[in-house]
Amino acid sequence: MQRVVEMVTTKKAMVLLLAGLITPGGPLSLRAAPNSRPVITEIDLCVKKGQLSCDVKTEGLFSERIVGTVRSGLPAVVELFFHLTETNKKTVKRGVFSCSLNYDVWDDIYSLSAEDSTRRFSTFEALRGAVEHLRSIALVPVEEILSDRSYIILLSVAVNPLQGTERRKIDGWIRDKVSRQEEDSWHEQVMSLNELISHFFTRDTDVTNRSEWFQSGPFELDLLPKKEEER
Repeated sequence: MQRVVEMVTTKKAMVLLLAGLITPGGPLSLRAAPNSRPVITEIDLCVKKGQLSCDVKTEGLFSERIVGTVRSGLPAVVELFFHLTETNKKTVKRGVFSCSLNYDVWDDIYSLSAEDSTRRFSTFEALRGAVEHLRSIALVPVEEILSDRSYIILLSVAVNPLQGTERRKIDGWIRDKVSRQEEDSWHEQVMSLNELISHFFTRDTDVTNRSEWFQSGPFELDLLPKKEEER
């Protein structure tokens, strides 16, 4: 019994230590990026499973604040904003892809969860790598893109903590607006609701947390590589 109490006390102490973001000389600050604006460095467009999809490489997403938030067990949200336009500047579609970053402090497991998938990682560095190189992000169904037109795509990315007040707003929104079975988890309810994501996650946030718009070169749908296989 004494050993169980000691283990629980140790884990609670760890959570409190992480919640304090650790001292400036601690291991988190050594791995965190400077508090500067993130940057998209490269995108790779393709057609996959009937969708215009992209891989996105980034730098600077993990500020000290984001590292401390995730490592303390609080959730954060990745938001990838996109505008698909014809080269004459006519907007075809705009939207946002969202996924959440979580850390289970008891099981020591990190996760990256989107609407239809969850990936788990044993280390924070593995999670960081997956976020800094997002892969196979479905943006627009190909039937919404004309094959005889030239397009460009604009992308911007941000990672923001999901604060306690926002979680309470979301919980209230679900209770008031959504009829779902009680066994669905909070995350399953939230991430499957485009209206909710639009209402809470695409709001204006601190601009320093969000990258400048990255503009692709002109492309035609039929000339993009086809990647139907799983990665």
